[in-house]
Amino acid sequence: MDYSTARVPDSATYSGWHIALIVVGCTIAVPSFLMAANIGARLGLQAAAVAFGCGCLLLGVLAALTGLAGQRSGLSAYMLSEYAFGRWGGRLANLVIACTLIGWFGVTSAIFGRAASLLAMEIFAVELPTSVFVVIGG
Repeated sequence: MDYSTARVPDSATYSGWHIALIVVGCTIAVPSFLMAANIGARLGLQAAAVAFGCGCLLLGVLAALTGLAGQRSGLSAYMLSEYAFGRWGGRLANLVIACTLIGWFGVTSAIFGRAASLLAMEIFAVELPTSVFVVIGG
């Protein structure tokens, strides 16, 4: 059953460890490493470490508060955003989240496409456009 607009009963919930593993698995990805490398190269090690620390602290606090609100209310992030921002504000917030996720899917697909194109050329001496691998990988 889908609980997108209703409270999730205790029988349909997962443990915090289960959710934590999913979140960690989603955030440890190639685009994140590439973004971190670019920031580190531009800012230098010391300034990048401060930027990462501040960003992680801010995101950690926001994630903890959001998780606490979700745990206590039993509502999905979609419903919480509607309560916080109203019907249309919640829809706008969810649209921004959806666009962001589509964007990261595109970044991941492009990275895969470039890597697969280079590997195909290097290993099999097959030269195909990167876009072919982006479509296949996506």
